[in-house]
Amino acid sequence: MRQRFHNLLGENFLKGKAFWDGLILNQAYQARTFPELHFHVGKGDFHYEKHLKFLLQVLDEKKVDYTLDLGPYDEHKNTGIYFTPFLLQKVQDMVMRKEEKQ
Repeated sequence: MRQRFHNLLGENFLKGKAFWDGLILNQAYQARTFPELHFHVGKGDFHYEKHLKFLLQVLDEKKVDYTLDLGPYDEHKNTGIYFTPFLLQKVQDMVMRKEEKQ
């Protein structure tokens, strides 16, 4: 896993990290339309503070609707425990809405 991480970043670690960290943020700044957005992260997970909060600020500035589900965990390794039920519920909600429209 760590080797894949280093392959993604490339030879220049700092440049690669800056690229990947900014990729979604840059898209959010440039986009004029957005899909239905749903986010799940642990309340204490470092990804929330370090990455997601900045993205949510951009979305708020652009008045983009989204849902945020903060799980009751601090370590990223616990994401799978809480993300699966979140994902299943969101997919079920989307399917039900689509069926209601038909």
